[in-house]
Amino acid sequence: MHPCNLNRLATRAIGDVGQLIDLGEYFVPEEATPAADVDDEAEMKAYLRRCELREEFIAEMRAKRTALFAFIKRTLSDESRTQVELAADWSEIQAAKDPLRLWKRITETHVGAGSAKHSLVLRDLRAQYRVLAQGPKEELGVFKERYEDLCGRLKAVGDAELPEKDRAVELVGMLDDGRYWALKADLENSVYTGTSKYPATVAGVFALAAEYRTPQRAGQSVAAAAVTPLSTVLAALDGAGSGKEGKEAADGGRKGPGPAAGKGNEGKRSGGGGGGKKALPGHYLCRLCHAVASHWTQSCPDMELAHKLVVAAKAAKAAKEADKAEDEDGNEEETNFFDDEDEDAVVAF
Repeated sequence: MHPCNLNRLATRAIGDVGQLIDLGEYFVPEEATPAADVDDEAEMKAYLRRCELREEFIAEMRAKRTALFAFIKRTLSDESRTQVELAADWSEIQAAKDPLRLWKRITETHVGAGSAKHSLVLRDLRAQYRVLAQGPKEELGVFKERYEDLCGRLKAVGDAELPEKDRAVELVGMLDDGRYWALKADLENSVYTGTSKYPATVAGVFALAAEYRTPQRAGQSVAAAAVTPLSTVLAALDGAGSGKEGKEAADGGRKGPGPAAGKGNEGKRSGGGGGGKKALPGHYLCRLCHAVASHWTQSCPDMELAHKLVVAAKAAKAAKEADKAEDEDGNEEETNFFDDEDEDAVVAF
């Protein structure tokens, strides 16, 4: 795990004393704001109270140093712990339970292992950064974590950081082309018109990408522009299973971009006949693939695949419940130092 992530975990588990990992020194809160008028008794009392709170906060962090020492040491791999304990002053570090001296020893062991090794690490990290890109199905939040982790590692080994606006431009290029092709084109074209719309910060790029909605390409079906969630598939199958096409037509199905459903002739039988199949309204939207006025939901070409997805989902759920029941019967307990989301937090520096 990278130090940036370890700093986040330590701060969440122990408090602000955990910022030592990121700062390289003990966190010290700002001095209390002095009273504007020393002759004002109320202002002076408020100032003295702020001073007391600051001292209490520092004392609280000092009391948690031993806990931070244990936290850092616990996250070391066996190999890393062996290297750390080879220090000549390890007995003193262990006796004092000093997390700052422990962290400096870890840094010396794993980062300052020699200029040659440092150069190789820096070379490899730069190579990773050059090819970094969001995967076609990778969620933005997952990619954001990968990006920040790699940038944090580059910073930790002393790589010269680009200006924020340049990093933002690079980050836009790393986004998935399948989802952000139009956004990339718009931003790049805006530069040549003299009114650049590129976000000025990395945070701005992620915020823009999170709110962005991929437009439909020319000749692309609505289904190809958006992924249908499983809940929608289940609802579509439920509606299609009844086989009542007339009811869907009367309800307007799911309305597409066409005219709103009314009480006119859209839901009536075609040709005015008595026994023919109900006509497909021009605004009808397939509940499964979202195609407009193409076919009824129960006749969707994706229906067979949807059924397979549902069967697979039910089977996976049943297997998970069976595993859970088996674990409960075994009556076994496991001890974990971390939350479920952090159970991979063992550091292998």
